[in-house]
Amino acid sequence: MKIRPPAFAKPAMAGEGRSQPEVYPPSAAPQATRALRRRSRHKGPGILFNGSRGFTLVELMIATAMFGMIMGGAIGVYIMCQKMWQATSLGMATSRDGNMALSRLVYGIGSNNGLRTAASISVANMKGMWTGTGHVYPPAPGDSAHFLNPGLSDGSWRMTCSNIFDGACKIDFNKEASNIVLWVEDPGSGPGSVPQRETRQLICNYVSDAVVSTNASGVAIQLTILRQRGWFTTTNQIATFLKRRN
Repeated sequence: MKIRPPAFAKPAMAGEGRSQPEVYPPSAAPQATRALRRRSRHKGPGILFNGSRGFTLVELMIATAMFGMIMGGAIGVYIMCQKMWQATSLGMATSRDGNMALSRLVYGIGSNNGLRTAASISVANMKGMWTGTGHVYPPAPGDSAHFLNPGLSDGSWRMTCSNIFDGACKIDFNKEASNIVLWVEDPGSGPGSVPQRETRQLICNYVSDAVVSTNASGVAIQLTILRQRGWFTTTNQIATFLKRRN
């Protein structure tokens, strides 16, 4: 037996007669029910215009807390990435300085052929000097304020090498100025004159330590490069052995 859905009566509105209620067909009943609910809805807590629901204070506080947590995490990740970038770039700079220093020592600068063509190599321990005040690092290679003096060594040295192409040349490591320079003009066994110092060429800055040892087979060189940037300090140690030509 097929049951027919009940008819839905439309309530009488103000001013309308109440004799016979208007009857909707069964298919229109859901729409009429929704219309009645909209008419009977009133504005209460959390209800805004046109029946739209707003945010409560608790919801706003939760959203603010979540936003703060997300922003705190994002700022922490940004700071960590900046620290990693600073440390990585500083490490790359020290590695580049060490490789450049060894390359200039071994292969020379400009017309100088470096240690690879040296027939004889000798090293004299000396004392590094950097006179004056208000130093700005790194100093220019031709700055006459930094030089070597004979006397009690502080780890500084002067290397003298000779070959058939360049004759004798001198290379200074000044621990006080943390640099290695090549003399273009022979300074003799002393600090050299001011005009002679001004012609020196740079091999490397930021050299905190340099050790050179010679034997019958050749010369061993070990350099320590140190760089500082803000709170970051990076060191790089690089070494090589250069076999002497017969």
